[in-house]
Amino acid sequence: MNHKPLKILGIDPGKKRVGLAIGDSQFRIATGYKTIEYKSKENFINSLQYVVKEEEIDLVVIGLPKNMDGTEGDSANFSRRLAELIKRNLNLKVEFVDERLTTEEAIRQIHQAEKKVGKSKETIDMLSAALILQAYLDKG
Repeated sequence: MNHKPLKILGIDPGKKRVGLAIGDSQFRIATGYKTIEYKSKENFINSLQYVVKEEEIDLVVIGLPKNMDGTEGDSANFSRRLAELIKRNLNLKVEFVDERLTTEEAIRQIHQAEKKVGKSKETIDMLSAALILQAYLDKG
């Protein structure tokens, strides 16, 4: 049987900006895509709808920011609400990836590339989304 590879959208959820990355189940490489300003639910869904249609997305993977002890706080609740919003409005399957330390890893990678982090919050969010998606692809 010839299965079509799944196109997967990785999301680093944030209350100001949402980082996006794209990958697929065949090549298993996540690539930073862009960031979306989170102004309102409607604005977010409209922006995401465009990306999903343009990139032919089949599955969404969202970072679930747990506390270091494994419990879930406000940020994890925000991720879960975002997932429900996506399921309801875009009719896509959504999976979660524990995203503890992804922002720190993104900052470390940017520092290694000798860039100042302060001016590249969008880059951090996009790279975090790529790390979240890569963790999912590596697991698969």
